[in-house]
Amino acid sequence: MTTYVRQFLAYTTSYAFLYGYTQWLEEGARAECLHRRAHPAAAVGHRARHLLPHRAP
Repeated sequence: MTTYVRQFLAYTTSYAFLYGYTQWLEEGARAECLHRRAHPAAAVGHRARHLLPHRAP
C-alpha cells in the first residue's frame, strides 16, 4: 500500500510541476506578444526601425 501512495504522490507532483511550467511558458509568450503589439519597434532590430511608419507626436 505504501508503494501506491508513494507512486501517487510522485505522479501528482510531476504533473503539477509540468502543468505549472507550461503555464509559465505560455504566460511569458503571451506577455511578449502583447509587448510587441504595444511597441512594434521593439520587435524589429534597431537597424530596421526606419522601415516602420512614423507616428505623429
